[in-house]
Amino acid sequence: MVVDGPGIRSGEIILHGERICIQISQPMTGADSGVLIRSCNGRRDYEGGRNHFAPLSLLDEPAALAAYVRAVMSGELSRISAMLGLLFVKRQARGRG
Repeated sequence: MVVDGPGIRSGEIILHGERICIQISQPMTGADSGVLIRSCNGRRDYEGGRNHFAPLSLLDEPAALAAYVRAVMSGELSRISAMLGLLFVKRQARGRG
């Protein structure tokens, strides 16, 4: 069945562990921020820590995605910011920024 209208989503994947929650979706806005990573305190913690977004293209680089997840889990904001800066520079070099 095909449904048209506002609020239609292409789907999402949520990995909710004891210490980390990762949500992958294709934003309706077209923004390249489809990976949401946040810390959590158990599988029933639906609010968790601060939201950190990353581009969907990070799924093509599992090692970089894992490093970003570890940075979010560590809570070191300077490390997270530095990683996002590197991702942006790499995207610009590929003509995707």
